[in-house]
Amino acid sequence: MAALPFVDFKQKYHKIIGDKPYKVSNKTGAGIDEVRQAIAEAAAKLPLMGEKWPIHWLEAANAIRAKTDKSMIQKQLDQIMTAQGVAQNHCLILAKWLHELGELLYFHDNDDLKNVVILKPQWVTEHISLILTSQQVLDKQGILTLAQRDRLWSDLEHPMREHFSNLMAQFDLSYPALDDRHTHFIVECLPSDPPDYQTTWDNMGRAKEIRMTYELNMLPPGIPTWFIARAHRFTTHKHWRYGALLAENAAQHNLGLVRAFPEDRRLELIVRGNAPHYFFDILRDGLELTLQRFPGLDIKRTIPCPGHHGQPCSGEFNYEQLEKAMQKEVLEIQCQEALEMVSVSQLLFGLDWRTKDAVLQKIEELKQDMTGADENINNFFNWIQGHFRKQHAELQCPYAFTLSQQPVNWWRPFAARQVILQLYCQQPGHWHKTEKGGCYHIYELDKCSHFIAPHLSKLIMLFNAIITLGIGTVGHDTQLKHDLDFMSELKQKFPNIDDHVDDATKRGLCRLLRDLDPSDSWGGLKAVHVKPQDDVLWLCEKHAKEYKS
Repeated sequence: MAALPFVDFKQKYHKIIGDKPYKVSNKTGAGIDEVRQAIAEAAAKLPLMGEKWPIHWLEAANAIRAKTDKSMIQKQLDQIMTAQGVAQNHCLILAKWLHELGELLYFHDNDDLKNVVILKPQWVTEHISLILTSQQVLDKQGILTLAQRDRLWSDLEHPMREHFSNLMAQFDLSYPALDDRHTHFIVECLPSDPPDYQTTWDNMGRAKEIRMTYELNMLPPGIPTWFIARAHRFTTHKHWRYGALLAENAAQHNLGLVRAFPEDRRLELIVRGNAPHYFFDILRDGLELTLQRFPGLDIKRTIPCPGHHGQPCSGEFNYEQLEKAMQKEVLEIQCQEALEMVSVSQLLFGLDWRTKDAVLQKIEELKQDMTGADENINNFFNWIQGHFRKQHAELQCPYAFTLSQQPVNWWRPFAARQVILQLYCQQPGHWHKTEKGGCYHIYELDKCSHFIAPHLSKLIMLFNAIITLGIGTVGHDTQLKHDLDFMSELKQKFPNIDDHVDDATKRGLCRLLRDLDPSDSWGGLKAVHVKPQDDVLWLCEKHAKEYKS
């Protein structure tokens, strides 16, 4: 029998323990005892093995084992322990140890699970098995509905059904859909082989394509299934354990394909369509969020070469290197496959916010040739708005505003002149000025320039796009054009302040608006969480009502 490449396996699979392979014979039993001894030695090195417990801890553990209850709340567990002499500040430690040893299930650091302790783990295993072996779930390609769950777990009370569902998510056995928390993807029931998606995918023909590849040092559980569950609102009902075909909307003008290749520890995200950038951005955000669940994961992102002189190229570019090139204003980078120079902005078009000028120029070009261009224009504008919102995420105040100049005496220094800040409602397709309040006078702008200047280029770009598209009343506001000219002039007055909006800049803008409006009324604007992306928009009272359930 050929020897296994043990050294290669250890390099590829870092969790292999031991320093040699073991040869065994199923026919004669040779080598079995040696393997048993190696397993025992490895087990002895596991956490908590061989630890000496205080007598009170042993008595508490025995008292817990003697309980016939299958579950109890965390306070009851503490009472059992303290009754046996365990100090109150040691109860959590003992509970964690019993959990590690498999005596009970207690997830103290999970808000959805920490209040209930499962005393009989086998009870959970039996109920999870009912889900994993359900023919109905298998027939529905791993999708479990609330009605199916309640039927399979009819012997449980509703709170315990919810707890068991959360336990399955904790064990990476199921993931709730982002748009419908009552729908779960059961990982073990997802088909291993892909359905016939290739025909639909190939029918996109000569559509534009954006591709990003993720090379990982390991492929943890939940990749890509956790992402597939979160992207369920885009489902085409063509998904499997290692991938899914997704569509931006029912028209399927833009399709997304995510695939995982476990043996290569590689992920691939591709979007094809007439205007794929916005949909790619949405899916990429979801995939990046999935990867963030695994701290310490080594990730190398690459994008394909667009080709040279009309011919395709198999070369790839390291995405991180392209971002560095963009930051250092490097215009071209060499393709290592063809040794040809390629434009950095062309490679990053629609992938990086810093290509916004090229995106805006593309909108202008499409505006000139309106034949079938509406969808492309809207997708590019959605891309702009999406990046604008992401860069202002977690800001605790409105952030869409314009600045205009109050007429003053000519001798006043530019930065000391009076400026008017006007807030805007961000209703998609209907941006408008606040109607009651939300307009403030700023004196001596230089004192707060560090909080305002970083926002200007993004605001100018966004409002220019709105003007180009003629969106709502804003797109036809002549005064807005004058305001943007003034903001551009103002931006040039503070060349040493970059466009990066960091946490300190966000806090500074909030402090400024609270100083200008101590009541935080801000012209009636309220933060509204808009599903399914969970974007935060600052909307007037009228438009906010549209999002109330």
